[in-house]
Amino acid sequence: MGDINKLFFEIIDNFQNGFIVTNEKGDILYVNSTFCDLLGYEKSNIVNNKKIWELNYNINTYALFNKKIQDLEHINNSKKYYTYIKKDGTLLSCMIQNCIYKDVKSEKTYYFSIIHNTSTTLYAENYFSFKKEIINDIEKLKIPLFTIMTSVSAFRLKDELNLKLTDDDVKLNLDAIENSANRLNNLIKNLNT
Repeated sequence: MGDINKLFFEIIDNFQNGFIVTNEKGDILYVNSTFCDLLGYEKSNIVNNKKIWELNYNINTYALFNKKIQDLEHINNSKKYYTYIKKDGTLLSCMIQNCIYKDVKSEKTYYFSIIHNTSTTLYAENYFSFKKEIINDIEKLKIPLFTIMTSVSAFRLKDELNLKLTDDDVKLNLDAIENSANRLNNLIKNLNT
């Protein structure tokens, strides 16, 4: 039996498609050599060191992973296109067949995916760089939005307290709103280019 197990793992390891096994917590328990070659990782960098959502662009949180495994509980097998994040930050799109295996003896459930590398479309954008740019752009939007909200709150507060709005109050707040709106507009233009 030991020789058959060894032979089985040799076959899986040299399988033409990528192969990955995870548990219900998203821990990566096994990957074959093809999977590592596709993503540019060493096995030691992935197995027991990464969660599936660190590599899968489409399932990038525990909540999404949990939803995927709940769906698999009902259908047991699915084929979808997923995008993986390669070690160099580029993205790899491929057809994935997801399956579920329940070990009756240990009462553990395992999820495995077969990655069909026949449709390996590489995207040029660098995922990590793009994510950082988006975060920076979102941070830039916060200041003018905060200024607009503060100005509107000042108008409302004076109104609720039945305080008279002076011409200076109106001009100051309207100028702040206009400047912030222009700043937001410029940020949006920059995002679109």
